[in-house]
Amino acid sequence: RHKETFESVTDVITAYYENVIFPDVDKAPGTKINYKKSINYLRNYLLFNNYSKLGIKDFSHFHASKFIDYLKIPDLEIVRLFCIF
Repeated sequence: RHKETFESVTDVITAYYENVIFPDVDKAPGTKINYKKSINYLRNYLLFNNYSKLGIKDFSHFHASKFIDYLKIPDLEIVRLFCIF
């Protein structure tokens, strides 16, 4: 029986980028930059809403929906300035 380990959403998205996206030679550099930007937006959303320790198993449709709402904030540039990683 496997002992379950805690994985945060941030850990999972970082590992996905580093292990899948970044080494993919078929992806253009601009595509990789856009993936990185998207990951940073998600990280900033998690930080902004005090979800930085949210486990991947706890990430739900609710969080995804709220992330979409976060991206639609008109003054998101101001919000991003305070949440830069």
